[in-house]
Amino acid sequence: MLLLAALSACSDAPVVPVDAGPGSGWRHPLADALRAGLPGFEVREGRVQPFPGCGSVIDDVGHCLGNNSATPYMSIFFEEDGYDTPFGALHLDADEAVVFVGLTPPESRYFSLQAAVHERLYDDGWRTPVGSIARSLNLLRIQHAGSEPFGQRTTLVATGRPSTADALAGRIRPFLASAGEPDVLDVIELPMLTGPSYDALVEASGADGHVLLRTGYSDDADRFSFTWRIAGADPDDAWFDPERIPAAVFKVRPTVPQPLTEWEWPELPPPRDPSRAPAPTVAASLLLVAQAVVAEAEADGRVAARARFDPADFEGFRCVERGLSCGNSDDAWYSASPGVLLPSHVPGGGATVIGVVHSALPELTGEGPRLAYDNLDILDSSIRASFGGWFDTDLLGSARERFPNGVPGVPDAHLDAFFALEVARTCDRPACIELAVEALPEAHGFNFLERAYLDLDSGTGPHPAAVLPSHIVAYGPAVEWRPALGRLDILPTAP
Repeated sequence: MLLLAALSACSDAPVVPVDAGPGSGWRHPLADALRAGLPGFEVREGRVQPFPGCGSVIDDVGHCLGNNSATPYMSIFFEEDGYDTPFGALHLDADEAVVFVGLTPPESRYFSLQAAVHERLYDDGWRTPVGSIARSLNLLRIQHAGSEPFGQRTTLVATGRPSTADALAGRIRPFLASAGEPDVLDVIELPMLTGPSYDALVEASGADGHVLLRTGYSDDADRFSFTWRIAGADPDDAWFDPERIPAAVFKVRPTVPQPLTEWEWPELPPPRDPSRAPAPTVAASLLLVAQAVVAEAEADGRVAARARFDPADFEGFRCVERGLSCGNSDDAWYSASPGVLLPSHVPGGGATVIGVVHSALPELTGEGPRLAYDNLDILDSSIRASFGGWFDTDLLGSARERFPNGVPGVPDAHLDAFFALEVARTCDRPACIELAVEALPEAHGFNFLERAYLDLDSGTGPHPAAVLPSHIVAYGPAVEWRPALGRLDILPTAP
């Protein structure tokens, strides 16, 4: 009772009890105090749930947003927005806040909380830009009271109004002190610009006006997502079970008007460090290995075609403005291969991806930035759904396995830091993944997406010059490049 009183002190504003919802059931003094009601605020409890799987997402938007099957997603949901919406897409008023109370994710290679515009109505209909609108609250940036960022008590407030953040902090910080809890409070600044600030942004960027966030609960309002990405953690940890997760989440709305204050749109991506770019010899070695795969296929009488992955350097502002499907614009780097069509009846057909295990490169060669992790996904191109994924630790050593005697002109340290992963309908060599028709239907193409997360020295994503896109080599009796589809078709005979 004494703890609850700390949140109620020094205010004549009415207490609005929490609107009952399923919640997480996690008991903690601050969570219980919010459930009891916060003076001057209306409180609704939500829950943190895992990504529902591609089926419901494809049903909703026609594709799976290029999901990463190697990294679990945990999203914030509220009953008023629907517990079956992909990634917990939710409405939010400009002066509302989402408040997360709990423990940070468990020990992992990487975690972050991403705030994004998930769905938006454009002139041609609804799209899912999933565009970042705030800096990633990752394991380097999140505030905590421990020596490590994992499993630590934290409180997070995400809002578009500094005045709302200040009002909540004025309630929460004294309560934490009275409860003997660490004074840990992070604010996720949502750039809900209006008036002169917004006009200046549009004029400076040449934007067409689409970027103004549409807050509120109308049918044409934006829907936002707040999603935890957690890589390399124990999948059986309580954090991934919505019934056991050590956290609670609330929407908090002031019951009295707040001053109209705002945050500027953040620079996404932020300035990144180019100083750790690998020497040109690393790229030259990677090309030599790709050419060795081509030569290997041609020596067997097959036709081979090589292409480089295409890096995607997203800008959060532009993603929202143009309705592009982007993802993390802050501390990640993405690169995608062209598509490949591989029917099961094509003898000797297959494709090999040759790339750099970026997280291992500094230790093995002294080159490149120190990264939290990188991984490779294979996706059904027709629905942008991942059906397989590999961490850097899974890929390391596969290039050496493919070429045990080395590749002429490639230093051993480079080859050891590379990977070579083959996909085929039927495998007859090491480091090969068989594509079953059940996983990838005959008429569907596939492509690869590689991700590199968090430069551990700069705290941002790696600089585009500091990471090297992979190569893909497709081979078979015939290979045709189809530019309109961005796809290499492996054929039984020449077209």
